[in-house]
Amino acid sequence: MNTMKPALFLTVAFILGCGAGKSEPTNKQLCADGSGPDKACFEYGMELVRDGSDIEQAVQRLEGACRGGNTPAACFEIGVLYRDDEPPARDDRKARTFFAMGCDSGDAASCANQGVMLLTGEGTNKPNLAQAEKLMKRGCDGDVNWACKNLGLTYYDGGFGSVDVGKAVAALTKGCDLDDGPSCGALAELYDKGTGTTADPGKAAELRKKSCDLGHQFACNK
Repeated sequence: MNTMKPALFLTVAFILGCGAGKSEPTNKQLCADGSGPDKACFEYGMELVRDGSDIEQAVQRLEGACRGGNTPAACFEIGVLYRDDEPPARDDRKARTFFAMGCDSGDAASCANQGVMLLTGEGTNKPNLAQAEKLMKRGCDGDVNWACKNLGLTYYDGGFGSVDVGKAVAALTKGCDLDDGPSCGALAELYDKGTGTTADPGKAAELRKKSCDLGHQFACNK
């Protein structure tokens, strides 16, 4: 009789059993000193932003993740933090720099916000309308719904140098198709008036209802 096999089986079972209950390290543990994987530092930074417990550390983690080059969404988030009036102190130049980094890494939302800042001249010496249009279009082309709204309204208002209601309708239509409530509401107004498209009160009513259903209160009150 071979008495070694049961002992061997018990040893294997013991080894497998030890690994079964092992927990995965948290994002905080992975990014404890800021040198962890970009994704972990990004997610840990966002956890800190959401609970508001340590914005300074959140900024450090998000900046590190952005500069790592593998998490462009971190560039967008740190840009938003510097663009807002909440802590950290507002810094338009830093905001535009991080949006540019995110855009260069393929983040469409970063392109859209960089474009808006170039449109207004924030964080730079003067506006650059041609570059602003190009970047805001990249945001919309990247299926960022609110970027389509910003692009459409800017075309409608002539913010790029001249009014283009045809392009306004196209951008707002895409924004609405991507479920941006304000895009649907603005498009409803154009269909009501027949601006840039054939007047269609029925279509306008449908768009206004969709806008309201998506939470755009202004459309609900029309």
